Amino acid sequence: MEKRKLLQAAKASISEVLETMFFLPIDRTDIVEAIAFNGAINDDMEFVEVGFSGMFSGTFLLVIPDDLALFLTASFLGSIEEKMLPAHIRETKKEMVNMIAGNTFTHFNDQVEFDLGIPEIVHARDALNGSGRGEETIYQSHTLEKFLFIRVALED
Repeated sequence: MEKRKLLQAAKASISEVLETMFFLPIDRTDIVEAIAFNGAINDDMEFVEVGFSGMFSGTFLLVIPDDLALFLTASFLGSIEEKMLPAHIRETKKEMVNMIAGNTFTHFNDQVEFDLGIPEIVHARDALNGSGRGEETIYQSHTLEKFLFIRVALED
């Protein structure tokens, strides 16, 4: 029951953080099967992952297309896309997954303490090899033209 409540909080947080902090209107957020997730990525992609522990332990993993990440970075930093460096994009993606995870725990129960790790860049092949340990829920958030994924993995 509590895990389901945490996953519902994660779904709400994805839209809330992207719309409020990154000014990205979300059309809808759906739970998708791992096969849809795996089919949308390639081995060269960089993901961002942050671990957490507390009442539950696990990870949040952000998968976002490069062009959408560039757009959101420029918007978040109040600049233009041409001035964005790869380091700006990586740091913005880290901040994005950190905000989603933190907001999830606040929505879940602001009286329960969770420890967030430091968001890290991981390569697709490493992230996919690490999956399958515990319960995973994959959310796909649709914007007007693009989509991104957030995988929430809870350890057993």
